[in-house]
Parts: sequence; C-alpha cells; structure tokens
Amino acid sequence: MRKDAVKKYLCNFSESFRINAPINQRWRHTLIIPVYREFEPLLNNLKSLPTPSGDLLVVLVINKPLWEQKNDSNQEIRNFVNNLNESFKKNNEAKIKRLKDGIDILVIDLEKLFGSNAACGVGLARKIGCDLALAWHSAGAIESDWLSSTDADAILPPDYFDRLESIDSINKIICWPFAHMPSKNNSLNVACKMYVLQLHQYTLGLTYAKSPYNYHSLGSCISVKARPYAEVRGFPKRDAGEDFYMLNKLRKVGNIKCLTGQCISIVTRESDRVPFGTGPATSKIIKSQVTPKEYKLYNPQSFVVLKKVINSIPYLSNRTKEPLRDVLQKQDLSKDLAVAAEESLIKLGINKAVIHCRKHTSSETAFLNQFLTWFDAFRTLKFIHYLENSHLPKISIKNYHNYVPSNWPLNIEEMSSLDDLLSAHRKYLDWRTMDSSHW
Repeated sequence: MRKDAVKKYLCNFSESFRINAPINQRWRHTLIIPVYREFEPLLNNLKSLPTPSGDLLVVLVINKPLWEQKNDSNQEIRNFVNNLNESFKKNNEAKIKRLKDGIDILVIDLEKLFGSNAACGVGLARKIGCDLALAWHSAGAIESDWLSSTDADAILPPDYFDRLESIDSINKIICWPFAHMPSKNNSLNVACKMYVLQLHQYTLGLTYAKSPYNYHSLGSCISVKARPYAEVRGFPKRDAGEDFYMLNKLRKVGNIKCLTGQCISIVTRESDRVPFGTGPATSKIIKSQVTPKEYKLYNPQSFVVLKKVINSIPYLSNRTKEPLRDVLQKQDLSKDLAVAAEESLIKLGINKAVIHCRKHTSSETAFLNQFLTWFDAFRTLKFIHYLENSHLPKISIKNYHNYVPSNWPLNIEEMSSLDDLLSAHRKYLDWRTMDSSHW
C-alpha cells in the first residue's frame, strides 16, 4: 500500500460497522478500550485517565466471547456508562458521554449490534474500535494519527499523552512499559510475578539473539500510527493473542519502538476472559502450587542456538549444497544442537522459504530482511518450543544462573530471588514503576 493506504483500508478491509463522525466536534487524541465482564471499581479507573493537551475521545467497545452464556455479564458496564452525562447533544448518530473535563467517551456495544449469540471477542473489539478511530481521524474529527490500545484494568502514567506527542516522527509503532499492581492475595501476586518474569526472560533472550521481534506483546500497551495500522489491515479478530499477532504483522512493515520510563500499571487478577494470556496463566500457576524456585523458564541455551541460526542466515543466500547443520557447527554449535536446529527449521518450512528468498532478492541484505520476515515472531516461538521438546527443556528459576551464556545481557546470580530477578530485568529495560510495590 502506498500513501493512500488508509483510504484503501477504510474502503476494503475495515469492519462494516461505522458511526459517522460528529460535525463541528474535534478531539486531539483517541484511546481504544475493549471491555468485557468488568466491575464498577475497575471501570472507575477510567476516571483517572490523564487528560492530554487537547481533548481525548475514549472508544469503549463492549464485547462478549462466544463461550459466555450469561446475558447480563456486561450489565455493570452499561450501568456505568448510563450514569454519565451526555457530552453534547447535536452529534448525529454518536451518543457521546462526558467522562470528565477534557475526556469524552463513545460506547460501541457489540452485543447489541450483533446479538448475544455472536462471537464478539477481544480481537474484534480492538479492531472495531481502532477502525472507527481511524475513520474519524480520516474525517478530521480526531487530530492525532496515533491509535492507542489499552484495557480497563490498566492505569496510564500521567505523562502518557505528553510522551506520545514527543515521539520522534521516525517511530510509527510503540510498545509501552508495564508493571503489575499487587492484589490482596499473596499467592496471586507471586504467581503473577513468576509469569511476568518468564515474559521478560523470553524477550531478553530474543534481544540476546538479535531477533527483530524482541518486544513484549500486551494489548494494553500498544500505540500505532494510522498508516502502518492500515497496511497490516488492523487487529486480527481473535479471541486471544490478538496483540501478539498484531505486533507480528506490524514488525514486518516497520521497527517497533519499546519505550522506557514510567510504566502503565496493570491490576493483578485471575481471569478467564480470554483462553490464554496473563490471567489464565496466573490461574494455572496457582493451581500447580509450584514454588518460585521451581518455576520453569525458557532454557537460555535455546537463545544461543537461535542467535547462531540468525547469524547463519547470510550463508543461506548462497546457492550452496552445504547443509545448515554444517554451517551451525562452524559457529561452535554442538552436532546434536545443530541437527536439532536444522530439523526444527525444516518442520517450519525453511526449505521453501530459502528458495523464495533467493528468487526474490538480489543481495545478502535483502535476503536477510526477507528471511526474517518469514522467520517471524510466531515461527521463532515455535522454533524455541521445538528445541524445548527435543533437546533444551525449560529450567527452574533456581538454576537460571547455570544456563546463561557469558555474554547474557544480565548478570544472573545464584541466589537471586524472584523479586531481585524482576528488578534486574526492569532495570535493564529502564522501566520505572509508579510505586515500589509494583513489579
């Protein structure tokens, strides 16, 4: 797509549901928030949203996945919205409420639009909200071309919109830093800490391997400009993992800027709102009764193998009959791991990918870029899992220090506690929490 990417997207690929932008009403920024089965205390967090310099329009998308059988699961959300005053009267189709001075809220109720038996998961909710915001920006009702996605259980830092305004124009896609707030349930807190550590460690491993997909994938922490959003045809309409797959698509059209500084704060809770993610993972950890020392992390040696694979990509551009395993062994990888890596990549379809990249590129650099478009975040994760199942099983936190290579980005000490490890990872990322109790 060229410069008319947004127009093409809105005409051909955006969701058919559309509300016309109000006449003579303008906002500086927009924020898209999907909500499902939220309770009033969390919804009241919306009133703590920072006010940008210029008004903010919050697009609140009420959704309900197909497996939810209750018809009143979103009633508290509707009550919350109904109790808000209307922002202004003459505004065509859109019923806009006033959240607080400088912040208006537009509600899109997918249950009422598509019926209570329709599949209206979080991916569809994010896509409909972003599509509407994109259309209103195109119509001139929203000034900024940033589309920001977050969640009802997230508290944005006070300088959120100021930082968005100051982003260098070269950056089109942003991942915000995040931290979790403690709950009153210590078991829940510890379980969440273990899962977050695994997220950090996986991303750190990708950074070590020099993978271009080394970012955290959280739907509550994404901002993307209008054009790249349109180029990748919006959020995937998935019931979970829409953030992972969205960023996977976005990374193929531009670099992802991982911000430092003040974190978005996220409520710590068990949740079955989606089939997988932080909430379900935390619940699973609690049920397993695993201790922090015994909790399993990815084997850092998997990322050593990944790094050597990425280093070997330029060699694959040459039409040579030398097997990948031999190329990997020349980089001091053991024969067993070299064979395991080659077999894993063959399962992923590397042979066809190499033929395609050779056919459509004329330089080593172009081949590398094309290959890394194929060897994306999804295939990288599958590659790590193949290695895990065959040769490099996960290791316990207590043994983390025994498996890190000498040039691992962090110095992992033998007696590091869970909190120490989380703190070390945050320090490496240069993330700052709103409160010292957050992780």
